[in-house]
Amino acid sequence: MISWTGLMGGKGTVSEKLLHGHVRFSPGCRPVVVWNLTRRCNLKCIHCYQESDDQAAESAVPPSQTGPLLKDLARVGVKILLLSGGEPLLRRDLSDIIEQAVRLGIRPALSTNGTLMDEKTASRLKSAGLAYAGVSVDGLQETHDRFRGEEGAYERAWLGIRAAQSAGLPVGVRFTLTSQNVQDLEGLLNRVEEERIPRFCMYHLVYAGRGKQDQHLDVDVPTRRQVADLLFRRAGRWASEGQEMELLTVDNHADGVYLVQRLKEVAPERAELAKRILTSQIGCPAGCKIACISPSAMVHACQFWTHERLGSLSERDFSEIWEALEGNPLRERDSLLKGRCGRCVHKAYCGGCRIRAQHVYGDPWAEDPSCHLTDEEILQTL
Repeated sequence: MISWTGLMGGKGTVSEKLLHGHVRFSPGCRPVVVWNLTRRCNLKCIHCYQESDDQAAESAVPPSQTGPLLKDLARVGVKILLLSGGEPLLRRDLSDIIEQAVRLGIRPALSTNGTLMDEKTASRLKSAGLAYAGVSVDGLQETHDRFRGEEGAYERAWLGIRAAQSAGLPVGVRFTLTSQNVQDLEGLLNRVEEERIPRFCMYHLVYAGRGKQDQHLDVDVPTRRQVADLLFRRAGRWASEGQEMELLTVDNHADGVYLVQRLKEVAPERAELAKRILTSQIGCPAGCKIACISPSAMVHACQFWTHERLGSLSERDFSEIWEALEGNPLRERDSLLKGRCGRCVHKAYCGGCRIRAQHVYGDPWAEDPSCHLTDEEILQTL
């Protein structure tokens, strides 16, 4: 996760309050856990990494087992729990899960399509202790409704966002970049700004779930560079104006390298601090700073690495599975990287996406096909 506004000197907002430095500076491999509570969903999005729909089976982690699981996560040192799906609002015990997590010192966040969020629901989640809700919006109205497979999904998502705001629940917009919605990005940023949404998080497409079949939807490198320029301008303006709005990108750590290199050109006084922040990170956090629990109670290295499992909660506790990963190649990846990623001087704090590499080249240690840095930039020290 790259905070563009943070690296450019903007004010901290949701991330600062939620993370308290956990991901960037915590010692060892203490993970943020993504818990996909259910595969059920009221929508059917074309890029869903869980291949969710309204006919999916219930979770293999029933309400009776959530308490022991949460206690085990707390023992490992988990401080942030991202509740996702499917659509997590379809879990009737969602508020109970949030309350239990809070009692154990875990900060719960929510990833939702927003269409089931009304003021009553938002107030209940806020009272339970939910720290943040991220609502997925895939573009402007026509584009979003097409991606989500349902007319009216766009307006219902925004009603959900406003309901969260009315309840005093911190909320942000999540957007996955593709060649089919890139034309809406600037317009969506404008709406986020107009609605005073404090956080905008752009995800780069990862080839998992239904997204695996839609690799052709990814943007090409020239377009990715144009998007980076757009984000640089927008984040720079938000930071310079002192707006309490945050712009982040996820699943392409080359963004951070690009940002620092641009700052060296236009704001060298800021570039050095941005460099120190960036180089304190580890790049792709899979299997070290992040883990995923699937609806079928499997543990994965991240929410997109669902084609390989680290273990099953029906056989071992999460803590046992996690501790057994010491010495795993995921935690020693720098020496294994190949191609441009292997040659890159930034691999210690980038490292590319291993899932995209495996999908395209059949090798998880191959170069990330979505890297947008030039051959010169991967060899240019910050």
